[in-house]
Amino acid sequence: MWITNYESFWDSFWAGLISGTIYSLIVGIIVGLVIWNFQKNAETRQVERQSEREFSVFIQSLWVNLNLVNSVTLGYSFNSFIPVNIKKSMDLIKESPISYWNHTFNENHRYKKITESIIEIQEKYNEYTLLSNKLDNNLLQILKPRFANSPELKVIVALVNNIDEKTLIEWGTVQEAYGIKEYSEQHKKFLDTNPEDIYQYHETINTIQSKFKNLKDELITS
Repeated sequence: MWITNYESFWDSFWAGLISGTIYSLIVGIIVGLVIWNFQKNAETRQVERQSEREFSVFIQSLWVNLNLVNSVTLGYSFNSFIPVNIKKSMDLIKESPISYWNHTFNENHRYKKITESIIEIQEKYNEYTLLSNKLDNNLLQILKPRFANSPELKVIVALVNNIDEKTLIEWGTVQEAYGIKEYSEQHKKFLDTNPEDIYQYHETINTIQSKFKNLKDELITS
């Protein structure tokens, strides 16, 4: 009888110990997951708040740039014919971690739509830059490299961007006595050999300007 009770005791002891260990292990895992999830959410909220503070400063600077004069600067490249306010805004955007901010904001965050709009603008602006570089190279093929910094290059770039003769004379780029007649042949040749790229170039500029207008409206309502 004593042996039976002894064996029964140890059977109960080991069964209780094993079941208690398994229970404690399961509880420990659950508690650990709860704590880990809490810490992760706390860190996520902290990162989001930090990003929100940084982004708030960014959009204040962006707003200043968007309200700069909406004019272009005459230059030797097709890249130079983007309005000053957009150029300054893009310089700021390129220097800022837009993708990181967009990643840290949840889908319902008040800045989420703005960061996504800016990313779309970046993609379109990259397209504009590639087209501009291509047109620059194609124009130099017509004018030859020796004209890289010549009035001819400036004038034809301006004409493709719909700057009229009167404006070019006012800017001092074209002499009033000669006008743009001496550039007409090269201008026409460039238009005839690059119709699709020139069309896409203008379409891209119009899209960028439209997206920046929408962005400005989003900033007002955010």
